[in-house]
Parts: sequence; structure tokens; C-alpha cells
Amino acid sequence: MMMGPMILTMLLLTIVSDGSGWLTTVDFAFLAVLSALLLARWVEFRDGNPRTSTGEQATPGHLRRYVLNATAAGLGAWVIAKLIGNHWLNR
Repeated sequence: MMMGPMILTMLLLTIVSDGSGWLTTVDFAFLAVLSALLLARWVEFRDGNPRTSTGEQATPGHLRRYVLNATAAGLGAWVIAKLIGNHWLNR
């Protein structure tokens, strides 16, 4: 549950410190890990026994909310990291 977000955080820090354009290998790695998190949650929901963080049974609404929030937060963090790394730190 924590490994994916930790990897995304490390990749975001690398993106900020690198500042070498908009579509680099690290960017594709970040997007791949974000996609893997979404896919893993979907597979768990489809074939497993999905639970919320409080232990309740997850509903389709929980899955939709997770996908929308994780996608928005992940892509938003990526854009902010790119802006910081490419424009504000490289002046």
C-alpha cells in the first residue's frame, strides 16, 4: 500500500532535480508506476476482496473515486514537478 506512493515520490524528486525537458525516461517511469497503481487497484477490485483503508468492503464508487483522485493528484504533481525542475530551478 505504501510502496507505490514512495516510488512516485522518489521519481518526483528526481524529476525536480533533473530538469531536462518534458518527456524523459524518468517521466515515463513515473507514468508507468502511476498506471500500475491504478491497474493493481482495479485487479484487486475485480478479482480480490477489496477493502477501504478502514477495513470496510469497497464499492464501485470507491474505485471510481480512487481512480479519479489518484489520476488527478499524480498528474498534477507531475506537472508541478516539471514546472519547478524545468522553469523555476533552471533560471
